[in-house]
Amino acid sequence: MAWARLAKGISWVVLGLLLAALRRVLVVCWEVCLVALVVISVVDVLFCFRILWYVVGSGAQGYIEHETESQNCIAFM
Repeated sequence: MAWARLAKGISWVVLGLLLAALRRVLVVCWEVCLVALVVISVVDVLFCFRILWYVVGSGAQGYIEHETESQNCIAFM
């Protein structure tokens, strides 16, 4: 009878450890998703206003050429 209770106790401990590990994995995944969402949002805004396009090397002329597209992007937002 003692062995059965011991086995049941051990199984509950193992289950608790597995749930704790699963919780940690889910928390890490959630944090990664939040960081990815922020990065995607920032990059989207940079592309939308063509700041990144200007910085990469198209220069002011490329910025002026895409000004209308930027206005469309602002209107869409």
